[in-house]
Amino acid sequence: MRDGVKHSGPTDPDGLAAADRLVLHVDPDVDVRATTAAALTATEGAVDVLSVPSADRAATVPADLRADCVVVGNVASTGFLADVDAPVTLYTALAPVDVDDDLLAAADTFVERRGAGQPDFLARKVLSLADGSEGRTDYALARALSRAGVADERETHQFLVDDAGAVAWASAPFEDVFPVDRLATRPPETDDFDAQLRALLADAPSALSTVFRTKRGATRCERESFSVPTAAGESHFVHAGYRLPDELDSLRLEVFEHVTPEVQREARIELLEVLVEESRDGLYTLDAQGNIDFCNPSFAGMLGYDPDELIGRHATSVLVDGELEQGQARVADLLDDPDRDSTTVDMTFRTRSGERLELAIHFTLLPAEDGSYAGLMGVARDISARKQRERELQEYRKLVEAARDPMFVLDADGDITLFNEPMVSVVDADRLAGRSLTALFSPPEREQLGALLDSLRTGESEWEQYEIRVSEGMTDRLYEATVGALRDEDGFAGTVGTLRDVTERNRRTHELDLLKQVLARVLRHNIRSQLTVVQSYAEQLLDESVEPTAAGEAVLDVVESLLATAEKAREIERLVDSDIDRQRLDVAAVVDRAVERVESDYPAATYEVDVPSVDVVAHPALETAIENAVENAVVHTEAARVRLTASVSCDRVELRVADDGAGIPDTDLAALEQREETPLQHTSGAGLWLIDWVVSRSGGTLSFDSGDDGTTLTLALDRTGVDRSS
Repeated sequence: MRDGVKHSGPTDPDGLAAADRLVLHVDPDVDVRATTAAALTATEGAVDVLSVPSADRAATVPADLRADCVVVGNVASTGFLADVDAPVTLYTALAPVDVDDDLLAAADTFVERRGAGQPDFLARKVLSLADGSEGRTDYALARALSRAGVADERETHQFLVDDAGAVAWASAPFEDVFPVDRLATRPPETDDFDAQLRALLADAPSALSTVFRTKRGATRCERESFSVPTAAGESHFVHAGYRLPDELDSLRLEVFEHVTPEVQREARIELLEVLVEESRDGLYTLDAQGNIDFCNPSFAGMLGYDPDELIGRHATSVLVDGELEQGQARVADLLDDPDRDSTTVDMTFRTRSGERLELAIHFTLLPAEDGSYAGLMGVARDISARKQRERELQEYRKLVEAARDPMFVLDADGDITLFNEPMVSVVDADRLAGRSLTALFSPPEREQLGALLDSLRTGESEWEQYEIRVSEGMTDRLYEATVGALRDEDGFAGTVGTLRDVTERNRRTHELDLLKQVLARVLRHNIRSQLTVVQSYAEQLLDESVEPTAAGEAVLDVVESLLATAEKAREIERLVDSDIDRQRLDVAAVVDRAVERVESDYPAATYEVDVPSVDVVAHPALETAIENAVENAVVHTEAARVRLTASVSCDRVELRVADDGAGIPDTDLAALEQREETPLQHTSGAGLWLIDWVVSRSGGTLSFDSGDDGTTLTLALDRTGVDRSS
């Protein structure tokens, strides 16, 4: 001992007194040197701290001032450490990857300088090194697990026995030494020690041979172990026999050590070692300096290593930047709390391939023989999947919170357990939590909803959709409810559902249905009937007129055009309302029939057809669509010649209708492309819409190539056997 006083860390060697331990601190930051010195000198015991700002200054420290530990910051040179025969602690704010390789290699341990409490943690580390606390052991895991074993207590018993088997002296009665009360057959009631021992070891002949060597004249027999089978298990002993000199009446000394607790302890440790090696959880231990001194294959495999590759490495080599600080902070908290020696923390590791791996670490502090910190034992469990699920749940939660539709979760009994904010717009919040969903509605809806929930509960279906009315004051709102079953390993666990307000949608649907009916009747009965009358009168006037007027002919043309449009409107209505499936059609036959009908009405035009006989899959109204395409080419573009050709591939047929007319107006094509008509952009007739809808219902595509020399309309359809629905 130097002088038994504490010192606060002078920068001049001459200012040192003789304390128990000397710590040399080399760091260019004066504040760091001051806080470190304060933490070290505040510990129990006498400590001197010699603080110097640079490696050059450290090299001038007299050789007789032998440091017990050296603390090094981020210094420019490590040459002075070559003559240092003391443990080295690296204390820096830099990440390990940013530290000079020579400095990192020279350090025995590494402490990150980040948090306010780190100087105190550093002090514990330094004093542990300076005092020579036990670090790595031959088998660190066995050391850690041995805490669960029993105390090493060996009971020793002696018997002095003569050649006749009589006991001259005994340290304890035979019945107290050996578990005769637990034997299936008790030894005979006799004073003959040999007879009792033979009965005791009747099922262990090898043990008999060992015990009676001294009786057969051996001066001394080696220590040998044997076991005594009992009803409650085996009792284990170690025996040694000694033949005493003849002047002591040929006595022999029989010594028995009861080692059952030790054998059981070793068996438990061996079993634990096997369990550790085979455990799916990662197990490891760190020494007081943070070096890995044991890990099982599971832990090493999680990080992509073999155990031998990790043992001896510092924990920083497998932790991402900043995680060492978190771990050291938890250790410091445990050291400050005498009632706790373990905790759990989520930490991020770096695998061999550089990927991040999230592990939950439950670690327990391991004390040295003197009670000081000697390291920790960690149990690691891969929580990457759990973290991913948590992130996904967080994303789902955000989606639910941002959703405009009401959402709810029911337990297995149909009670509401969760709901989002829009759900409150349907039912008051104070009526939601813990209430049965069916209780919120009137009896008819309640009965319907209960039946649907029962079908989910019994497994008849996994999803159900229905409409339900909710009264709001003087009005009713109609909601479309979609509910699905939640199941776990025990079966039905509840229901998740959404509500969508379809009141306006249903109102508009009904209004559109009514409008369609009104328009259909007007077109079918009123307009069409009246146009037919106008057409008849116009034809009569023209027939009776000596010289037909241009105005009369114009009236007749307009009437015929309106009648044709009305007829196309009726065809479109039938097409939209139909639910007919696609059929197999011979495209050549369809084209021939369509051209024949147009040619009968417009014989002046020329029709050229070169379409092979090949089957396509299309809506039955394909013939009407082709007829309208040909008619449009003849009438609306004033073409004199129409050409119909087709190209066939393994899965498609492309039918082309080409004319030499003025071309389809750009406004018509734009309306089709945008799928809507506006006041400034609309088609000149219903024919193009009819073609487009038929091709769409056929699963095909429609395209136009229009220019000054005419227009080519292309219908691409699937051949028979090709399914593009998926």
